[in-house]
Amino acid sequence: MFVSNKLRLVAASAIAMLALGGAVASASAATVHLVVAGVTAKSGESFAVTGSKTPETNAELKVEGGPIVKCTIAAGTGELTQSTSLFGKAVVIKFTTCKVTNSKTTEENCEVKEVVAKGKSKELESTSEATLIQNIEPAEPFSKVTIKSVTGKTCSLAASEQEVVGQQVITLPKSTEEKTSHELVAAASGSALKYAGKVATFVLNETIKLSTEKAFKLTTP
Repeated sequence: MFVSNKLRLVAASAIAMLALGGAVASASAATVHLVVAGVTAKSGESFAVTGSKTPETNAELKVEGGPIVKCTIAAGTGELTQSTSLFGKAVVIKFTTCKVTNSKTTEENCEVKEVVAKGKSKELESTSEATLIQNIEPAEPFSKVTIKSVTGKTCSLAASEQEVVGQQVITLPKSTEEKTSHELVAAASGSALKYAGKVATFVLNETIKLSTEKAFKLTTP
């Protein structure tokens, strides 16, 4: 989120996203394939995905010694591309209806400009985990967060275009089951992020699906 996230997440993510693919190194790297409605994706083949925040959950960026930003709406887009292994690209997540929740005062006095997070992923080495990273070429952060004072009030945490950089591990529960939608989970324990140079964590639960709405799953042949 703030991946992208924030991200620009993942997932779709994500996007996620989210959005959302990516990989965490494991003892022995595996090749992950995308299977769509029973057909294994060919090398170079891409599939558009969309994602949205899972209902009754929050997208949250928490900065040590800084703001806590919670958003109730997150929507993402992206692509899953089959190469040697699967990876995610063009991940864009837009976070809206956000508040600074450090205190009742910040909720009332501060407002957050729509946050657009973007990134991509490493090639997957596991069907259960992924690592979202910021875009390297061209080099840019996951996102830039702007917090402003509400008109007529003073926000103590106001700051313009503060960059969020680093990477975020996400988990892919039940990704080996063929379903039309899958959940992506970003937990604070998987954050290696910084906001304006300060340590930050990110939390997001996102549901992603292919734009074709076909059932899909991940496998390690």
